[in-house]
Amino acid sequence: MPVRKFLSELNPGDAALLLSLIGAEADRSETQAEPDQDRVWSGGTTSALREKLARSEQAALRGHLLAGATHGTCNLCGRDLPSELLVAAHIVPRHRLTDDERRELSRIAMLACALGCDALFEHGYIAVDTTGTVRDFTGSGSLDASVHAKDIAGQRCDAHTPATAGRFAEHYAQAQYRRQESSPPR
Repeated sequence: MPVRKFLSELNPGDAALLLSLIGAEADRSETQAEPDQDRVWSGGTTSALREKLARSEQAALRGHLLAGATHGTCNLCGRDLPSELLVAAHIVPRHRLTDDERRELSRIAMLACALGCDALFEHGYIAVDTTGTVRDFTGSGSLDASVHAKDIAGQRCDAHTPATAGRFAEHYAQAQYRRQESSPPR
């Protein structure tokens, strides 16, 4: 299954930050202002009006998952959290669903916390297997991502039901593929 990848230009400051994160040294003369100089963005206004499509079912999906509660449980790590820290997370990417499938609210999503589980699941660092168990796919990647993934690996995902099992299987297969593709050759 092909994976879409997009490239975009990095500004010098972001490039220097990425290099420092991997322990490489950047040419500071081009990427960092002198300490006594202010960094000022000169790109025009700081706000812009955009016209875009909105996910009209998103509020209904969130309402369905939270059922009006002010707290809820992350279906991946099991933490009880305020609703503001929970995301209505699609089990498979929304763009892969048809309009009719997007209407099947109880088959396409779960609650995932914004404290890490949503991003780890979305990017395939964790996945839910056929038994409804959270599995760790972080491999030898980021230590911080691995710590959280290992903490929740083995937990039962309450959102894994007969109605959602097919979507979780699809996500699991994609997560396996992504992690194999990003693993260094042996």
